[in-house]
Amino acid sequence: MGIFSAFKKKAQEPEKPRTIKPLRPFPFSINGANLRYAYDMDLAPTTAGSIEAALGDAEKVVSVLSKDDAIVLSYNGIAFATVADPQKAKMVEDYLRRGDPVNAVLRANKKASVRFYRDMRKGAENNRQTVVTLSDCKSKSRQEVLYGMSVGQELGCFGSDQIYVCDYFGQGSAVIGKLPAKATKMAEESQIRAIYLEALDEDGDKYIPSVRIYWSDKE
Repeated sequence: MGIFSAFKKKAQEPEKPRTIKPLRPFPFSINGANLRYAYDMDLAPTTAGSIEAALGDAEKVVSVLSKDDAIVLSYNGIAFATVADPQKAKMVEDYLRRGDPVNAVLRANKKASVRFYRDMRKGAENNRQTVVTLSDCKSKSRQEVLYGMSVGQELGCFGSDQIYVCDYFGQGSAVIGKLPAKATKMAEESQIRAIYLEALDEDGDKYIPSVRIYWSDKE
């Protein structure tokens, strides 16, 4: 009787929730295109259990397209969920038409983070460009930031001369240096379309950054 009771108790225990491995880090840059927007969205499955099947035991990056005013998510070529959002579906359509990356991270909570990327250099190849070396970059805090940077990384400018590292949504974070006077004057007179790290040279034990500025006007 005791053995039967123990077996019955064990059989009635609820199943432990499935452990889903988180995706870390999220993809913040794709082939030079940086993350611009991310939207957490509720999903409607295409068939019963299709989201669970796509999710498996780990969060993952899945494909995205736009169809009939909805966002369609697919994995391994199989559509498993949709998002009824005409505005965001049009956004997906526009980005894909331009050749800008769009994807989604399928989350453990069965929602998706739909993510839009853009390389601001794209379409600016014929714009006026200037390459300059930054000053005021040798402090310990700025050298620590420069140490972790790579050529081609997107930058930003505020106050006409302060150059900062963009975070993953195109907004500012750490300042790394200043534009020279001539470039500062140009920035006061013209609109900057984009700035990217062109080179990191060494001066003794210091990193000296050069940047490429893409102006809004054509050559």
